[in-house]
Amino acid sequence: MPSLREKVPSKLFSQDMTEAAHDAAKRAKNQLDARALGWTLDQLDEEGELVKFATGIPGFSHSTRVEGAVSILKRAPEFSIHYKSLYRHIALLLIRASNPELLHDSKLLPEPLRQQRTTVAP
Repeated sequence: MPSLREKVPSKLFSQDMTEAAHDAAKRAKNQLDARALGWTLDQLDEEGELVKFATGIPGFSHSTRVEGAVSILKRAPEFSIHYKSLYRHIALLLIRASNPELLHDSKLLPEPLRQQRTTVAP
């Protein structure tokens, strides 16, 4: 039977109990945040809503209020049914806006909408 030391990551033994508790809470919170973003993705039912979600990614990723924002964003598709490949969906949005003839099922977007989708906000 494995000892307690073999079951628990060695990092936890090098920390005091308070630090270990904080680390565990942070990991749990990040997973909850990723689950919430995955659920949010699944609620998007129009292409324009995905565009709005995508335009918020830079701000979310650079946020000083969200600890581990990039890792949360990377994990969100794990908890989504419809957007398992979020990067692919966003790339398709950009292709439809910038060069729609590359996609056989793509319709030509009106110019103002095309411009809006190809503009990247800081």
